[in-house]
Parts: sequence; structure tokens; C-alpha cells
Amino acid sequence: MKNPNHYGTVSKMSGKRRRPYIIREGVTGRQRVIGYAATREEAMMLLAEYNRYPINVDEKNINVGQLYKILLGLPEERLTESMRKVFRTAWHYIESLEYVPFTQLKLSNMQKTIDDTLPSLRGKVKQLWLRLEQIAYEREIVKLKKAPDLVGEYVKQKERIPFTDTEVRLVISQAGEPIADLAIVLFFTGFRVNELLSLTDETIDFDKMVMVGGSKTEAGKNRVVPIHPDIVPILHRLLEQFHGRLWNKSYQTYYRAFEQLMQDLHMTHVIHETRHTVRSRLDTLGANPICIDKILGHAPRGSTGVTTYTHKTVDELRKTIELLYY
Repeated sequence: MKNPNHYGTVSKMSGKRRRPYIIREGVTGRQRVIGYAATREEAMMLLAEYNRYPINVDEKNINVGQLYKILLGLPEERLTESMRKVFRTAWHYIESLEYVPFTQLKLSNMQKTIDDTLPSLRGKVKQLWLRLEQIAYEREIVKLKKAPDLVGEYVKQKERIPFTDTEVRLVISQAGEPIADLAIVLFFTGFRVNELLSLTDETIDFDKMVMVGGSKTEAGKNRVVPIHPDIVPILHRLLEQFHGRLWNKSYQTYYRAFEQLMQDLHMTHVIHETRHTVRSRLDTLGANPICIDKILGHAPRGSTGVTTYTHKTVDELRKTIELLYY
């Protein structure tokens, strides 16, 4: 039986050889050798495996168009028909880069294809770049991913509105439920939600009454946040429930659950507004601005002298945290 177009070929070489069957790919159209086999059956199995998940035979020079063809050739379980339609639409906006070797692409090249696209389609073009780069990463063509830094949609920053004391107390009234418990901890720490969800019993020290966590910015990495006495029982409850963690599911799962909590309580806040609530509350209570910045993981504001020479001890940060009440 003849193989399908671009499937590749298996042929037997002359002479006495331990692996006489040569296997050539058909994806690039150049029939490059991808391996050898002892029997025709083994060779056909290797060719079938290659076509299931093809191995690039010239990784340094594979271009955007070749990666796109590999993407469209993925099986249904890896790429649904609806996503194929999305990517075919998006392809028109990056097709001008078809013959550019993927390793030579700059982030600015990719971003320009998004910027030159209709606003309603920018997200789709970004999705296509993400999938193309994922294929390149899986095949070890690239070692670092740049596409996640692409801006697919330019959304005007919405004004963040802190929770009122009444709203915070309403959330506190739901204590005992993990979603509410985590929100309460956010109100008494100022952590970003992803920072909080990454904490474990190894980063929460009840003897010293501090938590060590944080990411995103240099000022926010591995910062010390004192534990407010009001959240001690909540932290113990969460750590016990989730076996040494504060949460054992994904950020997206908590995000959706938080949205549902807000709907149930007839509020319209987003998670990040818990941080704005902490800053606003501490500012109202007259807390030292440098202490607020250190707790929230913000770079100190003001002169070089303030940035370089002002140091706040854990005790000063503790006094700041313990100002919080709702």
C-alpha cells in the first residue's frame, strides 16, 4: 500500500547490513533520513511514530511555516477542530514571517504581527504564537519561551476599589469555608493571591509569627510578612485541610471560586482589590509608608536616601500589621 503524501518512505539498502532499512521523512519535502531499522515492520513503526510526533531533522533552520504545518498536523486530542479554525484565521496575520527561521525571531517581530492585527483578533494571533513556540520548545528548538510576554489585548487599567469595612466583615462572616478563609488571610497580609497560594508549612513560622513569600518584583521576593493574630486559627485550619499547603488546586480554580463568593455576597470586587484594601486601610490608620511598602512588596518610594538607607525591623512591620482591624 502506498503511503499518504508527505508521510515519508521506507526502503531497503543493498548489501549486508545490521539495519538495512532506511527511513526518510516527508514533512519537509526533502526526504531527509530520520533513522534505520533491522526489519521493515520496525521501520514502518518508527515512521508511524515519527508522523505521530515528528522529530525535526534540521532544527536550527526550521521556519515559522514549517512549525505551522506541524501544528495543524497534530491529532484531535492535542488540537481540536475549533482551534484549527482559530489558528487558520490567525495565520493570515503572521504569514509574512513564514520563511523566517524560528530561532531568529525576536519578540518585537512577533509583537508587531499582533499590533498590526484588528483588536478583536489580537488574542487569537497571540494564541497561535504561544502554540507554535510550545511545539518549538517540546522539540528543543528553543530553550526559553518569549511568547508569554506578548501583549494580545491592550486593556485600559480599571480603577481598583478597596473593600469597605462592612464588605470585609461580610467575608469574615463566612470563615470556615476555604475560599473565604483565604480571602480573609489576604485582607490581613496584603499578599498577591498567587504568592499566598504558594505558601506552605515550611514558609509559615508560628514560633516567630512570620510568613516568608512573595515574587514578581525584586522588592517583593522572599519578603517577611508578620502573622496577624486574627488569622492564626485560619492558617492552622487551611494547613491541616490541605496537608501542609494553604491550597492544593490551581490559581484558576481559586479565581473562579472567589468570583462565585463575590456573587453570593452581592459584591463586584476582584481578588487584587484585597491588596488595595490593605494599603488603603493601613494608610488611613497612619502606618509608616515604608513599612506598608515592605509588607506589600513594593519598591520604596522617594529619594535614594529613603530607598537605600531606611531599614525597618520585623518588629516594626509586626506593629504595622497589627494595626489592621475591620
